[in-house]
Amino acid sequence: MKPLAPATVRNRRVLIVGTGSIGERHLRCFLATGVEAGIVEPNASLRSEVAQEYGVAHAFESLEESFVDRSGWRADAVVICTPANMHVAMARAAVAAGCHVLIEKPLSTNCDEVSDLLREAADADRVVGLAYVYRAHPAIAAAREAVQSGRFGDPVEVVAVSGQNFPHYRPAYRDIYYKSRATGGGAVQDALTHVINAV
Repeated sequence: MKPLAPATVRNRRVLIVGTGSIGERHLRCFLATGVEAGIVEPNASLRSEVAQEYGVAHAFESLEESFVDRSGWRADAVVICTPANMHVAMARAAVAAGCHVLIEKPLSTNCDEVSDLLREAADADRVVGLAYVYRAHPAIAAAREAVQSGRFGDPVEVVAVSGQNFPHYRPAYRDIYYKSRATGGGAVQDALTHVINAV
């Protein structure tokens, strides 16, 4: 796989799938880089609201619809921001359509389906990444390196304290995927995986 040349990044088209709180943040950040973005959102009123607020010209009801868009607009990369039980199937569809993929964490609620995605991505020479963004934080990366190098001996316990003001930017947990383990919700599957991955 060849990395994208920096000079061509601005010419890329990114499709954000799911425009809830994390999807909207991905959209806002990609637009700030000058990337042309489209969205997929099955909720018609939310799709319209987000498209209007951010000036998105390419707004689709489904991922499949985006791949057969008659206007000729086609994504180079897809960012999947849906409940975790939908991630792998959507990622496989995006890879089959020739797109690179970034998947919000957690990757899936079913590990059995992941190997097919990895094989298909390798066969198609597509990059599939997982948004464990804590790894990019310099302090966490340094702590991880120190622990893994054995600088502090063999760790017997990891204590992590973190917090976010979810009500500021996210609906109540009982109103979204977070309320159900089957959709990837709950503190362990959704939030704690950041800490586990960082160690």
